[in-house]
Amino acid sequence: MDIIIYEDSVKYDPGVKMVFWLPVVALAILATLFLLNYSGYYLIGRGSIKEAGEGGMVFLGMALFLALLFQVIFPKSLAVAQDGIVLKFKYFKWKVPFEKITSIEMAKGISQIRTYNLSLSFKGTVEIIKRSGMRIRITPAHPYEFLAQASRALEEWKRYHPVTIVP
Repeated sequence: MDIIIYEDSVKYDPGVKMVFWLPVVALAILATLFLLNYSGYYLIGRGSIKEAGEGGMVFLGMALFLALLFQVIFPKSLAVAQDGIVLKFKYFKWKVPFEKITSIEMAKGISQIRTYNLSLSFKGTVEIIKRSGMRIRITPAHPYEFLAQASRALEEWKRYHPVTIVP
């Protein structure tokens, strides 16, 4: 069980959030139109009733799948634990231990190729730089406080767990 030092929610910009949810809304509208056509209202032409019903169910399934996918892949909260950074998603947690982290700092510029970009905001993005593997970009609601707590916890962990590099 992790001892949580600091926990913060994730900041989402309204415009970025809208861009992600726009396809879900469009698919739901298409599903509604096809299902209304299946019911006999013929809003999108007089095609096969069977095909309209199947198309409506396919669009509805795609909208539900995308909505579930967006709920699963974006973190809901972030926590600084005694021995690592914990990204809390809706159905699981991802812990990045301090032994794999080189530094934690404010992100500069655009995201690089080797980066897990889990931020949905353009301001206040924090970057976790790992010893090996991909960097992680996150957007806490209070980035400077999160950065201060995470940096303090990382430095304290390094003080008690010196890294020995063997040539």
